[in-house]
Amino acid sequence: MLKSRYLRLWILTVFFCAGHAFCGNQAQNPEVILNRCAQAMGSPQQHFSALAEGQTQNSDSEPSASVRIQTRDLKSFRLETGEREKKSVVTVHRGQGSHQQQDKKQALSRHTTAYFKADHLPALVCGMNLSADGMKATYEGEDRVDSSPVFHLKLSVAPKGKNARADEIESLISEYHLFIDQRSFVVLKTSSFAFSPATVTNHSVWETFYYDYRRVGGVLMPFRMENFLAGQKVKTTTFTNIRTDVSFADQDFQ
Repeated sequence: MLKSRYLRLWILTVFFCAGHAFCGNQAQNPEVILNRCAQAMGSPQQHFSALAEGQTQNSDSEPSASVRIQTRDLKSFRLETGEREKKSVVTVHRGQGSHQQQDKKQALSRHTTAYFKADHLPALVCGMNLSADGMKATYEGEDRVDSSPVFHLKLSVAPKGKNARADEIESLISEYHLFIDQRSFVVLKTSSFAFSPATVTNHSVWETFYYDYRRVGGVLMPFRMENFLAGQKVKTTTFTNIRTDVSFADQDFQ
């Protein structure tokens, strides 16, 4: 009788673990969580280029503007917002970037571009080769996004140990948070810091919430995003078209 009871308990435990993805220490292993996220979201193993087009609206009272984003992996990014004389172009390529509006072009500060990640590419973040980029992942605990329980992970650059102040600054500007659904392993939210162009000491939390995921070229891509700055909603972006059968040259990002 006792043996039969333990057998039933063991079977229930197996089914519980299967239904809840993790049991024991695996639930606190960031590498395992990231791997499950990469599998669920279809993180590409090779180079990934995407063209996303749609509309963005800064507030409910303002008219929407066209948005066009070209990306090549996580290293190259080009954002075009608006049209004609109101057109704004932001580019980031291998840690360096610029902002251009009309005939005025301005270089972006390193602390805003060195570890830049495009908001609409959470699948690629889950599939990052952290060691190759000198990054580390830590498990920050369980949290909730809306009503969904999530795993909270933090990515940041690994300290070099030669200069404590430099390590502190690099850790701050590289800090990036992932909130991954505990059942589907899909990213529901990311957060990082939005920095003043002048100094790293002036910064606020930038959050991105993801909705309407669809598979494009085998990769889950969000077709709607909401951005919050210091807890206040500042922008909603809705994509009408995302393509991955594209290729870009380096000059597109320069």
